[in-house]
Amino acid sequence: MYKKISDKNDKYARGQLSLDDPYMSLGDALDKDVKKEIDEMKLTQRERHLMFGLVEWFKIVECLDNACQTVNDISLRWFGEYEVLPGSYYIELGQGGFQSVVDVLHKGLPDQCIKYNKKVQRIVWNRVKGEGSEVKDRLVSIETTDGENSLADHVLVTCSLGYLKENVANLFQPAVPKDKKLAIEKLGFGTVDKIFLQFEKPFWDKDVDALSFVWDYEFPVSKAQVEHEGDTNLEMQESVEEIKNTWHKKVCGFETVDGHSDVLVGWIHGKEAEFVENMDADEVKETCVKLLNKFTGKEIPKVTKMILTRWKSDEYARGSYSYISVGAKGPDVDTLAQPMYMTTENNEKIPQVLFAGEATTRKFISTTHGAFTTGEREAVRLINFYQQN
Repeated sequence: MYKKISDKNDKYARGQLSLDDPYMSLGDALDKDVKKEIDEMKLTQRERHLMFGLVEWFKIVECLDNACQTVNDISLRWFGEYEVLPGSYYIELGQGGFQSVVDVLHKGLPDQCIKYNKKVQRIVWNRVKGEGSEVKDRLVSIETTDGENSLADHVLVTCSLGYLKENVANLFQPAVPKDKKLAIEKLGFGTVDKIFLQFEKPFWDKDVDALSFVWDYEFPVSKAQVEHEGDTNLEMQESVEEIKNTWHKKVCGFETVDGHSDVLVGWIHGKEAEFVENMDADEVKETCVKLLNKFTGKEIPKVTKMILTRWKSDEYARGSYSYISVGAKGPDVDTLAQPMYMTTENNEKIPQVLFAGEATTRKFISTTHGAFTTGEREAVRLINFYQQN
């Protein structure tokens, strides 16, 4: 049922179905179609609650994929632009993880080419050679907080959209074009964290690759319904106290980790993830053990180690990845990806500041391979520039 509805929603972005309201969210469409489908099943009240609980599980997975708070944040019109690569859903990199990819790329670079622990304070582009001069300087200046000033022919900006949202006003001189600034503001960016638990011994069967947690729910009230009915007493934003009591329900399950037979990893998103980042580690661990016990009915072995990612707390990330939110459009991603050009006195356009990263690709937004391919895209852009000039 959910796949049938999801496939239908994909068609809006592909132009196969028309959409009367361009600002309609994925959540509104899901609630409408899910209720219709379940009503036609003629289920008992208990079965209905379980079915809606399963739908809520799928919604949480959708939020994890998009790093949003709820599916009401996702633009229905642009939701289906994302493309799934062929092959296995999981790509195992072994115990080296993504570091192994970085290590391979690093082998071809001289050590002196990389500067570490340098926080960029300002990127000065479209400069002139001196005060009062009309002659453009082809070099870009990169100022770091330690007072160092480096010059480059081109600068490739790959920081997260979350970092840009908080720092774009002061990071560039002159400021970025208005359309790029607006795109940065409109596109969605959120938090997804992982909770790794290592146990004294595995308690799950060898053929199990995931443990999913489905809660019993009544039909959820959508944001659109609240606005339509004018119910001002229903708070759509959870308070800190509510999150404290319910964050565990955003952990939709745990998965096994390739190469680590005694480790499980759970996922959590949104404000609940941000809340967990600031929780006492023992409390997080104990709650996760209780969840595993509740849903498996098994005695859970001692947790010997826990690792919790904290992407929102990371000052250089400020979250995890991007999505096309309600009010934003696919072309906003293209606008963010566009270089900032300097036009010389000879009317030559030089791509001085370029942009890459997962937020700059419509097809592969939110993914590592999306970030990787955009880096290749900008390398090709520079190669073409020099071949033509």
